[in-house]
Amino acid sequence: MTQSIRADSPRLEGARKFGEALTRAMARHQVGQVNLAKAAGVARSAVVQWRHGRNLPTLKTAMRLAESLSDDRLLAIVREARTGHCKRCGKPFLHEGAGPKKYCSERCLRVAQMLTIPPDEFETDVPVDITKRIRVLLIDVETSLGELEEHQASVALMCQACEPGGFCHTADCPLRPVSPLQLLLERDPRDVRMAVKAPGAWKGKSREKMLIAIRAASQRRWARPGAREEAREMMQQRHAQMSEDKHQEWIAKIKATKAGAKQPRINETAAAAMREVEAV
Repeated sequence: MTQSIRADSPRLEGARKFGEALTRAMARHQVGQVNLAKAAGVARSAVVQWRHGRNLPTLKTAMRLAESLSDDRLLAIVREARTGHCKRCGKPFLHEGAGPKKYCSERCLRVAQMLTIPPDEFETDVPVDITKRIRVLLIDVETSLGELEEHQASVALMCQACEPGGFCHTADCPLRPVSPLQLLLERDPRDVRMAVKAPGAWKGKSREKMLIAIRAASQRRWARPGAREEAREMMQQRHAQMSEDKHQEWIAKIKATKAGAKQPRINETAAAAMREVEAV
């Protein structure tokens, strides 16, 4: 037989609420204790205790009862009654056991056991040894940092599973404030110009425009009075400043270019265009 909840248990009020809600749901569906026990896969004695508010079903059993009676409130009552808050970190946890449970995990329990100051005493203004208080804070901070690292790693794994590409596309995601992924805002496709292959500077109309521009620039240059004389004088000064080796190197480069050797040279089409301009 299932053991009844103790009179000082904080879940007693939840058990009473569940019993009242279960009785109303059974009356509404005209279902007896025997048939409900068969549908939920439990003993009839358990249903009797639940109806009288002496005990609470587990969350899994409450789900079966809620489905059998089409009443989600049964599950909500059990979840609320079986939810406790850790005495160390304050995190809510689900307690499915029969006895009292104060901590959400084994880690919080171990930390509490290492502390020489009881948690209830630490939260009050009772004067204690300062060394003990510092020890409590250090242990608690170290444990909290470890938990924070675990939470960050869990969030990172969840975000990577959601966005394998490495960028978050959901600006209103609940994990956005703590996500390690960078937010990638979607752009309007109409604002993006498609990349196309360039027609080339010496093809079609582009070549004709370039030739016209070269001819016009050349005519303007040599039409200025004294332009040819200035160019000749500048070239003579440039050669006069060259050493004999540099001068011979320059001459060899020009000869190699004219001979068609693989030396850095201007585009052949551009060179032809320039020759045309000079012939004008």
